[in-house]
Amino acid sequence: MTTTPYPIGGTVKDIDASTLVEGATVIVKNATKGTQLSTTTNSIGEWLIDLANFTGATPYADNDVIYVIIDYPNRYEHYRTTVDTAVGAETKNLILRAGSNPASTSQFNYGGCRLYAGTISNASGGALTVDLYEIESDTRKCRFQVPTVSSHSFHYGKMGLEFRGGILVLTGGTGGAASETTMVTLVYS
Repeated sequence: MTTTPYPIGGTVKDIDASTLVEGATVIVKNATKGTQLSTTTNSIGEWLIDLANFTGATPYADNDVIYVIIDYPNRYEHYRTTVDTAVGAETKNLILRAGSNPASTSQFNYGGCRLYAGTISNASGGALTVDLYEIESDTRKCRFQVPTVSSHSFHYGKMGLEFRGGILVLTGGTGGAASETTMVTLVYS
């Protein structure tokens, strides 16, 4: 089966907004399909990934949720977008932020379930924001702020929070990637 190309790319500039960055790692995650690809920026800060190169019979589809994560020593950037097959491509020029890259996404494919409770433990050197997005509706279901080196517990009561599978996004923190210094425990059925 031939898949129509769907390139996503752009340039990466340093925090001064003018210096083009060579050698930054770019990770593109298709949250809807649970796949990812990576590349590095070239000598003039350009990067390009074709979603048609993702694995599977249908590597991408209209409205798939895509996360782009840029990592460079002591700098980072990330953004979220959706596939628009009518457009057929996307260009995004990014300016890095100072700090360790906190961006992490974890895929959850629980089908229809109810989220009842959870605990988020932050062992990083900075505060974290934890967002839980639902793939089907492409909406944020909840957001938690977790201070440095602490835990946050939540409970949605007997009814729980309806959840159809989604993506967990961690932002913030320093002194190591949030995905390495954070534990998230969810109670669902």
